[in-house]
Order: sequence, then structure tokens, then C-alpha cells
Amino acid sequence: MHPRRDGVYLNWGAGAWSRSVEVLRERGYDVWGYEPHAAEARPHIVTRREEIGAKFDGIFSNNVIEHLLDPAAAFTDMAS
Repeated sequence: MHPRRDGVYLNWGAGAWSRSVEVLRERGYDVWGYEPHAAEARPHIVTRREEIGAKFDGIFSNNVIEHLLDPAAAFTDMAS
């Protein structure tokens, strides 16, 4: 992925403990996170799928695929 500073990106499975969204935002990227297993939302990270209403220029995740019960369905959901 070649992110642009004028793009909007989503970290799918951002992790309740990860700082990737925070770090990338500090570097000037418009990055948001989705983490359904977090106890509560954090700045720029949502915990419920229905809270994602924007379209993104790219979606990325780190160490998530192996945790998906149905990866094909999850990729279809991400693409939508």
C-alpha cells in the first residue's frame, strides 16, 4: 500500500493496546481504527461495525487474518 497524506485509511482490528492509529495520525495520516474486542472506544477507534460509515482509500490490518472465523466474509465486509 502506498498511503497518501490526503487519503483516509482504516486499521481493521486496530487492537485494544496498539498505538498504530495514534502514531500514524501524529505523522499526518488520516487513520481511523475498528476494534470490536476493545472494552470501550478510544479517540479515532470505534468498537461497533455499524459506526463505520465512511469510505476509505485503504484498509489495513496487522496480525488479524488468523483470528477471523470466516476470512472471505470479513474481506467482503471490508470491501463494502
